Amino acid sequence: MTGSLLDEGTFFFPGPTEVRLAVLEAMTQPMIPHRGRAFEELFGRLQ
Repeated sequence: MTGSLLDEGTFFFPGPTEVRLAVLEAMTQPMIPHRGRAFEELFGRLQ
């Protein structure tokens, strides 16, 4: 594939990435539904 992104060395592959422990711990929490009251409260605090 001449002239493609692959020839230029621009890759968008996922790979081994270090993740901080705080992020891993946060990912263990239940997800907040985007239509629920908890999300409304969180979103309101972030604005």
